Order: sequence, then C-alpha cells, then structure tokens
Amino acid sequence: MQLSSFDGLKEISPIIISIPLINIKRVIIPNIIINTPTPNLLCGINAPTFDVTVNDPNLEEKWYSLNNGQNITYTTNFQFDETEWEKIGNGTVLIKFYAKDKAGNINSSEVIIRKDAYIPSIMINSPLENDLFEDIAPFFNVEIIDSNLDKMWYTIDDGLTNVTFTTNNSIDQILWNLIDDGIIILTFYANDTVGNINFRTVNIIKDTTLPVVNIIFPSTNDVFGAEAPNFVISIIEPNLNLTWYTLNNGRKYPITNITGAIDQEAWSACGNGTVTIHFYANDTLNHIGFTEVIVQKEIISPVWNLIPQNQVIEFGDDLYYELDAYDLSGIDYWWINDTLIYNIDTSGIVTNIIPLSAGQKWLEIRAYDPFGNYCNALIKITIEARINPSGIPGYNVFLITGVVSIISIIYYLEKKKEELKVFFTF
Repeated sequence: MQLSSFDGLKEISPIIISIPLINIKRVIIPNIIINTPTPNLLCGINAPTFDVTVNDPNLEEKWYSLNNGQNITYTTNFQFDETEWEKIGNGTVLIKFYAKDKAGNINSSEVIIRKDAYIPSIMINSPLENDLFEDIAPFFNVEIIDSNLDKMWYTIDDGLTNVTFTTNNSIDQILWNLIDDGIIILTFYANDTVGNINFRTVNIIKDTTLPVVNIIFPSTNDVFGAEAPNFVISIIEPNLNLTWYTLNNGRKYPITNITGAIDQEAWSACGNGTVTIHFYANDTLNHIGFTEVIVQKEIISPVWNLIPQNQVIEFGDDLYYELDAYDLSGIDYWWINDTLIYNIDTSGIVTNIIPLSAGQKWLEIRAYDPFGNYCNALIKITIEARINPSGIPGYNVFLITGVVSIISIIYYLEKKKEELKVFFTF
C-alpha cells in the first residue's frame, strides 16, 4: 500500500506500508421467529399448538423443550407433545425452540407462557341429594371458584338443553315443566378461559302426583256383623310417607301394612247399617290420595217367630221339635250345645240321635244369621217313664179285693133296703 502526503506546497515522497491479506468468512446461523404462542399466553391442561418460522438455506434439524426438559424434534408446526405438557405443573412454562444447520450452527429462541392446570371448583350447596320438589322449579345455590372462570351452565335433560347462568337462581320453569315425575339428574358445569371444564351432579326427585290407593277387600256393599272386617289395599307411590283409614269420617287409624283388620273398638262404635271406610296415603311432600268403600254392618240378631217351648215325651219315644226364627239376611245355621245326644238340621229341626233316658235335660238352641248375630233359648226336655200295670207287684190282688169290696158294699146296701121295706109294710 502506498501513502502520499503534502506539506501544503509540494508532495512529500510516498511511504510504502505492507499489510498482509486476511481471508474473512461470514457465519450465518438459523433465524428463529416464534409466531405462537405469544408471551404470557394463558393455556389450559391441553397442550397448545405452536407456529415457528425458521429461516436457513441449510437447515438440518429443529426441536424444542419445555422448562428445559426433554428435547422434542419436530418437522412441522403442530401441537406440543401432550406427555411433556402434562409433566408441567400450574404456572409459567419456558419454551425454547432450537434450530441447527448442516454446518453445525445452532440458534435458539424462547418464549414464556402460563399454564392453568386447575379445573373450576364446583360445590353444590342446594338442592341436596334426593330432595323432593313439586310443580315449582327448585332454587339452586352453587359455589364455583376459578381464577379464570369463563362460563357456568346446567342441564336437567342429559345435555339436550343447556342453560347458562351467572348467579344462583331457579331452574328454568319451562324446562322443569317438560320433565316427567321421577329422578332428575341436575348437572352443573363450569369452564375457564383456557378450556378447563368441570361438572358436578345431584339427583333430585320431581313428584307432582298423588298416591294411588286401591281397595282390594272389602268390596262395595259387602255385609259384616259385629266382628270387624279385614282389609287388603294396594298403594302406588314411590315416596310413600304415611297411610291411615277412617270409619264414617271419624278418627284416623294409622296402618303400616297393606293388609290387616279394622280396629274392633272403632267398628263396634259404628251402628247398624252403612259404614264408609276411607283409606288414605300421603307422600313426603304431603300429597294425599284416598279412596273409599261403603259396606254394610248387620248387628241385629235374629228373632224367634215361635219362642221355643219345653218338651215332654214318654220314655221310648223320639224327640222331633221344629224351631222357627227370622232374620232379614236369613238364618245361616242352627246350633245346639249337646251334639252327643241331639242333632239339629239346616231347617231347625231338633231330633235325638241316641235313645233318650228318663229324666230331665236342658238344651240351649241358637239361630245364627250370616254375620254371627244370633238369638238363643234354653228349653227343658222331660222324658217321662211309661206305667206298666203288669209290672206292679200285687196289682191283680188289689184289683180283685177292691172289686169284691165294692160288690159287698152294694149287696149290703141292697139288703138293708129290702129289710126296711118289710118293716114298713107291717
């Protein structure tokens, strides 16, 4: 290299300087541009996608790491590895993208984002499990906590209809009206801004119908006597609470079984004639269903058309005595207290079944109607001994003596009469 200088008037002799030539090579590293995710991006539990531009004519390999973890090689923009993402807890995530060219030049670029790994917290304060409700849609109270809460909603028809809400309120009345009675699954949902979603369910019961009470026995106009009748009923009610009955709209008599007997004291208090029996059932919401049956009570006893009389028969004869009684419902059967000696048939005829011995016997007789009412009588049966002349010792001697005595007296009187005639003749 030659350098010249001037002193202002003339050129000074040139100075020659020798500088060695240096071969300078320019190094080009891969250029990395992170398009997404952007700094401080909030992501959820699902791995986010990424979009990275890498410029290098001799690019050989690309990879990334999450929080300086395992290196994940990629070829195209896609989604971060789900397994690696799941290893990351809640909080910030350092993402580093790397690129290497064929000359071994490596470059990296990084971005810090946030991970929200928490799903919304949902607590159902009301309604409670198996709570019962009627026609009016129930009120709900839920507590939902999430720092990035986005939306809340519920469903009562398995997701066919989702109702969004912002504050505690009542279930949509129109939707409630469309749901049939029975168990309803009420599900509350909440999600946050990164798509984390959570839900909680509670089973509630809708009951708008009355219990159905069926009377199997007794039937209408069945007739009963002084003894209280039995009953058999059926009740259709999934939420049954209490059951009871009344007689002629009187006192309530609780029952715990669908079969049993009417209270005897209550039945006895009912007079002769019609008795109305009501059977009731209520559910836990106090819906009351009932049904009734009208029966007849027959407590008037049969009466004797002819009052039974004492009987006298001779020894060796048989007893045959016909009774006569009346009842509005008819005589159902006859009864006697001594069936070893006597018999009474369905017509009320009393006879002896073995020979009768002499003496007196008492016999109780009853006439029953179909309901256990009866009239009774007590009769005395006398069996008199038959007198047998040849059976009395000395009977013939006494008879002859008597006849002779009578003849002697007559003869004596006739003789006296003749003597008196002779006397007066003279």
